[in-house]
Amino acid sequence: MKFSVLFLFCFFLFSCARDISDDSYQMSSVGEANRVGQGVIIDVRSIQIQGNSRAGTLTGGVAGGVAASTIGRGAGSVLASVGGALLGAFIGGVTEKELSEQKALQYIVRLADGNMITVIQGMKNRLAVGQRVFVLYGQETRLIPDNLPSS
Repeated sequence: MKFSVLFLFCFFLFSCARDISDDSYQMSSVGEANRVGQGVIIDVRSIQIQGNSRAGTLTGGVAGGVAASTIGRGAGSVLASVGGALLGAFIGGVTEKELSEQKALQYIVRLADGNMITVIQGMKNRLAVGQRVFVLYGQETRLIPDNLPSS
């Protein structure tokens, strides 16, 4: 019973992948003024964001060791704890890695000054090659459509 509760806790703790969409912001961004540039998208391609497994491995190992420590007595309890920790670390690491992987888009943008930058963001509001964009610089750089009339 303890193992299943701890496993579910770890699963839900790491089940949320980072939101990389252009319309999702952290609370710390509210009220923050950032620089804005203009550019044109010259290339876009789909990419895969690799998941991370460090925190899941650590938490799963601790949870597995604690849950398995209730099995047996003496040396048997120690062996169960070690086995539970190893199994929990493996399951936690694999779970977090799989749940945090996601598809994204890599944009290459030619800025108004002729320089180029790349920006990676989510799949939600796809932008097209040749589209004019605003480049929102900040803690996370984002691209949004430039809907101002052409000059």
